[in-house]
Amino acid sequence: PAGPPGSVIYRLPRDPAQRASMFAKVQTIVVNEGELAVVLEDGRSSGALEPGRYVFERARVVGSLDVIWMKTGQQALKWGIGNVTSSDGIQISANGTLYARVAEGVLFNAEVVQGATALAEVDLQRFLMPRIQGVLRSTLAKWPALELQTQRDSFGNAVKGSLGETFAKMGVGIADFEVIEVNFPPEFKAVIAQATMTTHAGNAALLEAHKRAQILQLDAASQAQAQLTTGLAQV
Repeated sequence: PAGPPGSVIYRLPRDPAQRASMFAKVQTIVVNEGELAVVLEDGRSSGALEPGRYVFERARVVGSLDVIWMKTGQQALKWGIGNVTSSDGIQISANGTLYARVAEGVLFNAEVVQGATALAEVDLQRFLMPRIQGVLRSTLAKWPALELQTQRDSFGNAVKGSLGETFAKMGVGIADFEVIEVNFPPEFKAVIAQATMTTHAGNAALLEAHKRAQILQLDAASQAQAQLTTGLAQV
């Protein structure tokens, strides 16, 4: 089922009369690729249906029955956080994108859907954002600012690992966690820029000294060879 525009879920009509007429005889349920379906009988989960075709016979429907389809494709969730102090006392902010998907239908229904008839992507983002920001704050506080600048991929993997444990309890899997930007105070940027220029200048001086040493070595070798040649000629 397509469901409401922009909704991550779609469920059968909540009206008992409508459901009763749907299952008056035999009802075929189709779960497409990229979907899971959770069946609730009298409010209790009967498990999740993988993609396929299922037939519900009238004899099975003796009470209230709900079927909730869930999209399992990736959802791109924008995240952002500010005013976090790194382990070395630098105030930083950051933003990026988290790619999440429904991984376990029964848990997702119980922890996230919670009886909703529709769940827009923005609703899912609002629900997950406090968890994302909590993990981000605790992880950022353990990292020095300079390492956040130079080891962004390692930081992203650390956050992804911590979030994975939290999200798994809600039936949500993380496909990827992307850090787009880490912002530092202007003073810190100036210090980093100065240190970088000093490093480059030092490297340039070392290269120049090495080059001069090579030239002196070549000159000395050339002079020695000339003296040897002259001596052999005299002999």
